[in-house]
Amino acid sequence: MLAEITTLPVLQWVLLGLSCGAFLAAFGWALPLMRGNAAPGQGAQGAEKVAGRWLLVRGSIGLGVAAAVALLAWRASNTRALPLYNYLDAFLVLALLLTGVLIYFRLTHYLRGLALFLLPMIAGVLLLGGVLAALNRAEFHDAAAWTLVHLIAVLLGTVCFAAGCVCGAVYLLVDRQLHRAGLDPTHRWSGLPPLARMERFMQGTTFLGFPLLTVAIVAGILRALQQPALIDGYWRSPKLILAAAAWLIYGLLLHVKLTPSFRGPRAAWLSIIGFALLMAVFLVVNRMVKGG
Repeated sequence: MLAEITTLPVLQWVLLGLSCGAFLAAFGWALPLMRGNAAPGQGAQGAEKVAGRWLLVRGSIGLGVAAAVALLAWRASNTRALPLYNYLDAFLVLALLLTGVLIYFRLTHYLRGLALFLLPMIAGVLLLGGVLAALNRAEFHDAAAWTLVHLIAVLLGTVCFAAGCVCGAVYLLVDRQLHRAGLDPTHRWSGLPPLARMERFMQGTTFLGFPLLTVAIVAGILRALQQPALIDGYWRSPKLILAAAAWLIYGLLLHVKLTPSFRGPRAAWLSIIGFALLMAVFLVVNRMVKGG
């Protein structure tokens, strides 16, 4: 069942905007540190400037996390529903989980270069959550166990595929850079992981995310079967078609070791396309709920 909720108070929009803006600002401050001219000077003065910029990056990320946590806590205090049951709360949880992935990258030596590229992804997730909440102010109060299984599997699978999408984008960036050997060093990205490491990570996210996506689709079908009034059009719904297309793409990515023609840049593109299809599913569901 759907229950209409009131428009977000202004302060909640401020917290959402603050969190999104803080993550984008952190990425903007980090950009010079990821280029070939990362050191803005020589000696102690240059090192001090770099340290100061890193302080800005960390502080901005901390501000973004704090604003997101404050918004989620505020909303949780005013509703008895789980945060998975409306768009904004679910995307806040997703953004915080991706921040955890960012920390994992920073603590993993060979993947540290991926961490800062997660920042625009986190900001984009927050922005999309706000847009969906503005377009459709509804909460899903559904006590069915399959619904909860579906939502949890979707959330965790999306975290895996978002990380894989970012890795795929960076893979293409590194691959392009390697094919432009004559590029001015001051315009080259530095500290990025080796291609082989990123390819293994993309495969790992697929191995984790694909079973979760499968569970999400199966749980969604089982829940639909419990609603005879909706099942007739369910098999032709854009939601199921897009989810099935993403499932097929990630199923193909599971077998890249057996199909060398899909390794490397093609696998990276498939990771990006698969994630784009998942985001399209959210938009379609929003439209279906709003129209229904």
